[in-house]
Amino acid sequence: RKRLFGSAKKLIVKAEKLAVKSYRYYYWGIILSLKQEVMVAEANLEEMDNYPNSNYLDEAKYTDILKNIIDYNKLNTQVAGYMNARFVITDNVQKELSALLKSTLLKNEKRAISLPSRLKYHTVKGDIFLLLRGWNESRLHYKKSIRLMEQTPSWLKNEVELYLVIMNRLSITLSRLNKPDELTTLFHNVQHFIKQLPGKQQSGSIYKIYLAININYFGHLLRRVNIKEALKQGEHSAFYLRKYYNPHSFLVFHSYYFLLCFYLNEPRKALHHINEILNTGRSNIRQDLVNAARILNLVVHYELGNGQVLPSLYKSAY
Repeated sequence: RKRLFGSAKKLIVKAEKLAVKSYRYYYWGIILSLKQEVMVAEANLEEMDNYPNSNYLDEAKYTDILKNIIDYNKLNTQVAGYMNARFVITDNVQKELSALLKSTLLKNEKRAISLPSRLKYHTVKGDIFLLLRGWNESRLHYKKSIRLMEQTPSWLKNEVELYLVIMNRLSITLSRLNKPDELTTLFHNVQHFIKQLPGKQQSGSIYKIYLAININYFGHLLRRVNIKEALKQGEHSAFYLRKYYNPHSFLVFHSYYFLLCFYLNEPRKALHHINEILNTGRSNIRQDLVNAARILNLVVHYELGNGQVLPSLYKSAY
């Protein structure tokens, strides 16, 4: 109906502004199609004549932006595959990651022409440097990713999980760089951020990431031999592990708790945590921790005076 064309146009303009403001460029194609349908249905010859000089330029601009985002998403997916096996970095993988750093998309931030692309640019580079043990570079790019999100609350509101994932990875780099003050600040900032989230956003997936950050902080306290605080943090982490089980976090947690028990000269408790690791039955997750647990199992049984089981344990460890 002709009398509805005006209302339809207003809604389309509103949707267009909202899509751009929230960086949801993939909605632009739908909005553009609707705009063209209304223009043709209304038979507005003036608008159709002006189309090449107005809408076409916008169409070209946002098509370029969307393609740029897709290219960075593709690169992000490629690096994510390495992240899933990040503790088995062979020489070939190192060469592949180094080659990625030289790719056109990662040469300069100016190649990322929108906020989503810039965020991917820094996150991907942070991930690659994390995998290559380039802790300082990784820290730099993760902090830039976090800053971009915090400076854009509308974007952060819809990307809470990504924000916490980057925080978790930054916590790893800070621990490796021995930055206790920065790591403690990050941990408390994450706690505050989680608490102020609306209830509907406090999902299990959010708390699984929070669990990983807690365990990283637990490990940091152990490395600094802050046993008193490590005990508290260990119990705190155990609480969330029981509620939000994750196989990777499970293995890391029990590895750290084993060390805590060793610090406290409690070999029987240490053995319990070693057995938790060895009984997981998951050979594809953190094989490095499982292999280390087999060797440490020998040490604990030796400390306990269980000499009769050492030969068989040695064979299984070998």
